[in-house]
Amino acid sequence: MGLWPLKTYEGADLRTVLTPDLLINGEKIMYTPHAFPVTKSKFQENHNERLIVSHAPSNNSKKGTDSLILPALEKLSEKYDFEISLITGMSHQKCLDLIKKSDIFIDQVLVGFYGNAALEAMSYGIPTMTYLNEKYLNMIGTSNKKLPLINIPYQTEKAIVET
Repeated sequence: MGLWPLKTYEGADLRTVLTPDLLINGEKIMYTPHAFPVTKSKFQENHNERLIVSHAPSNNSKKGTDSLILPALEKLSEKYDFEISLITGMSHQKCLDLIKKSDIFIDQVLVGFYGNAALEAMSYGIPTMTYLNEKYLNMIGTSNKKLPLINIPYQTEKAIVET
């Protein structure tokens, strides 16, 4: 993935990853779920005049922002009246403030698992969409029915629109 070579970690007693897409067959690496302090979050009851659909990519190309998410939202905006909130280039606190105002949050749609932004949105009670790859769910011993996420079943613009 262009990160440090695995040889760098050979001396470690335990190697972990936060998302199962980083598990490598044949390597002794453990998936450890993201930890998030939900006790600091307060459920949001938004009463926006217009529905706000938000997306906060840390990397547009890795999250599917330009290739799938924004085209799907543009297509939906032809039929439904809602605001698209693209949250980028700001402090973490400002990002959280905007996520709190969301009615729906779309996480990443290429990786096949959720990230930190999804956890943050869910901690405020914001319905959160992401693509969950069955292969990764099987690797960690769960199913999308056990996760509080709205699963986008395929990595396509059509799947995002339909979901």
